[in-house]
Amino acid sequence: MKHWKKSLLAGMACLTAAIAQTSCNGIDDDLSDCGADVELTYRMRLITNMETEIDSVLSEAGDQPVANQLRQTMRQYFNDQGHDLDLSFYNLMDGMRLKQFDQNMNGQTQATYTIYLEQADYRHTAVANFRQNGIAQWLSPETLRLAALQNSRTDTIDSHQTGIFTGRHTFKVESDDKLSGIVDLYMANSAAAVVIDTLGSSVRGMKAFIEGLSNGFLTADSTYTFSQQQVVRTQLLPVTAGTEVCYYGMGFPSSETPYTRVTPSEAKEGSFWSMVLLVQMPDGSVTRNDLYIHEPLRAANLKIIKLKLKDDGSVETVDVEVSVSVQLNWEDGLHFEW
Repeated sequence: MKHWKKSLLAGMACLTAAIAQTSCNGIDDDLSDCGADVELTYRMRLITNMETEIDSVLSEAGDQPVANQLRQTMRQYFNDQGHDLDLSFYNLMDGMRLKQFDQNMNGQTQATYTIYLEQADYRHTAVANFRQNGIAQWLSPETLRLAALQNSRTDTIDSHQTGIFTGRHTFKVESDDKLSGIVDLYMANSAAAVVIDTLGSSVRGMKAFIEGLSNGFLTADSTYTFSQQQVVRTQLLPVTAGTEVCYYGMGFPSSETPYTRVTPSEAKEGSFWSMVLLVQMPDGSVTRNDLYIHEPLRAANLKIIKLKLKDDGSVETVDVEVSVSVQLNWEDGLHFEW
């Protein structure tokens, strides 16, 4: 009798194990307990022209005070150190978010995490270094198509304060076997700087702005949005030597499509984005310089425009990719806050 009971219990245990093993494979089965550990390695991949741009554009002896300070400042944004990291996992079939995790890479260039995920086809997005950005906010909604980095919605915004990195990965969890994968994260924003030689000029002040940049980034397919025209304020580079002044700013890239209309001047036609330099003269009048750049500003890139300031507040450049339109006694100058 005892042997019979032992055999019955053993058979029931085997049957229970068999059911548990196969219950994740049926169409109508409850899949809530079915899944696998997924080991994902996140790598910060910085591919930038920053050092090359500074070395080539600011190569003269008189440029070195600005070059040295700009290089030091830009390295705060153009670097591959990861910090805050958002990991979102969406169902590839319907785009609904299934899991979300917050991690911290603690300044490392690479980090590996093991995450338990239920059986599904996944579209995974990863976003790093956005929490301290100040302007670009990470919107992590329940649906993949709305997942985006979005600038604050004012017409004039401050410069981005961090370099943001994003990556994505598609994979399938279909068994309880441990899976692994690599997610490379690339920089999503860019920067521009204008360097003005003020030797021999007499001005009361200057301000610089960037126009024509994207206002958002869709993480699902790495596309930039231009639903709102925004102006980016630049910051004055703290340089104490030499005769050059530098303003720099960071935002999302420009469009890959150039302007085709000939307004407000012919200088704009064929350009992709622009910078505005306002120069306040000793008599209080303002000279407006519109700098139209005839090449796109792409992600992870720095563009430096070198200028010479003239007596009337207008500027000239030797950069063949930049055209200049000047308005002396700019009519809105009296309303501008210096």
